[in-house]
Amino acid sequence: MLHETALGVADVLRAAEFSKDVNVGVRYKTDLWLEDVSLDAVHVDIVAAYLRQEADSRGTLRNEVGIDIAVRYKFSPEHDDLDGNVAIELAGEYLGLLEELADELADPSNRELERLPAKWLGNEIRLPWDPEAWKGNRQYTGIMQATYQVSTVF
Repeated sequence: MLHETALGVADVLRAAEFSKDVNVGVRYKTDLWLEDVSLDAVHVDIVAAYLRQEADSRGTLRNEVGIDIAVRYKFSPEHDDLDGNVAIELAGEYLGLLEELADELADPSNRELERLPAKWLGNEIRLPWDPEAWKGNRQYTGIMQATYQVSTVF
């Protein structure tokens, strides 16, 4: 159920158009630091984060599934300001992209995942941007979580 929900979220995001071209993938090995080879690619990583189950009614379970979505982009020296640092103004562009992803998943036409009967419950931007990744690795990293409800019969 976790993996299928992650795949459904990836399907929705791959089918959408955003202000930047994105490389969407379901990943379970999620090193946060991008290598230099990743320059000019915006990575959108989909990760199955958690499953919470509780009895819904006689014979059914209500499953709450959390899916983490990370936006990562590695900056090249051409993005530097006059001091030789990545221009901080660029963070807003990638935070905006993170918000676009959240809006796409909240769109009523995307609230039910085609891959399984999953109903969207909400989104939360958990890390708008990571200052450590920005300064230490010249990389934007932002993370949101989408939450879905999946009912199952047992």
